[in-house]
Amino acid sequence: MPAHSPTTLDQDILVVNSGTLPLAVTSTTITATGVSAGSFAIASGVVGTVTLTNGGTAYAVGDLLNITRGAGSAASVTVTTVSATGAVTGFTLTNFGNGYTNGAATLVDATGASTGTGATATITVYNPNTCLGTTLGFGQSCVINVVFVPSGTSQALRTGTLNVTAGGTTQRVTLSGHDSIATIALTPATAAGVTAQLTTTPANATAKTATITITNTMPLTNVDAGPYIPTVIRLTRFSGAPLTDYVLGGSCAVGTPINPGGTVPPAAIPVAGSSCTITITYTPVVGTVGAALNGTVHLTVTGYGTASTAPIINANYNAN
Repeated sequence: MPAHSPTTLDQDILVVNSGTLPLAVTSTTITATGVSAGSFAIASGVVGTVTLTNGGTAYAVGDLLNITRGAGSAASVTVTTVSATGAVTGFTLTNFGNGYTNGAATLVDATGASTGTGATATITVYNPNTCLGTTLGFGQSCVINVVFVPSGTSQALRTGTLNVTAGGTTQRVTLSGHDSIATIALTPATAAGVTAQLTTTPANATAKTATITITNTMPLTNVDAGPYIPTVIRLTRFSGAPLTDYVLGGSCAVGTPINPGGTVPPAAIPVAGSSCTITITYTPVVGTVGAALNGTVHLTVTGYGTASTAPIINANYNAN
């Protein structure tokens, strides 16, 4: 599971009465200690529906919004449509989360560089577990849904135990899981290096293209190596020339994993799928001269898979 992934991994554990007498399931608990404490939970209060009550302002398509209500965690929606003012008008439920209750919730922008605020919703929840308090007849079964929700940035193996007491006897199921991790390197490594590809001295109206290479340098020899998955790749105008003078391209794509592998010495040849590119092409309108050639754009690239939840690119680039 990628670190800070918006997706909560879960597993359904089937409990079956294979005896002849009825069995009452009286207890379902999880024990885990140390770094594993809190890494597993029996799912309850899973978000089933989200109804928008206020779209807020300044959101953008692709923004990831965490659903905040009470002790609930890990549920989120992804914005699919917005109004002219950036109010959320449509979204998809990205992750169902755990520990929520029915009622009003706040949608908190977790994209990193977005300024969206004010979105709210009403949520309804359900309980996917059918065991606790159930009496199973011969051959009958129930399901316990266990979710893996590790906290912190450690990629250490987490272990725990599911304890199920039925008919006075406790059965135990061993649980295990760990985060995966990506480490990201950018080429050029600085905003100045990208700006250098988009500017000339003196300024002129010829087309210029900057290429940024994103590489997941986590070696495959690391058992916790995992992908980085972009959720937002966005170019916005900061000042000067209009955004229509720029074209965003390259092989990086939202939802497409940048796999671990980095480069293989001594030739430093990228492992297949471990890097991708983002291109920014600046083409001033024919006839543009002087100060009108100058412009600045802002590039945001964020996603999940790294130890930090901050965007991997959040920078201004000048062009002329």
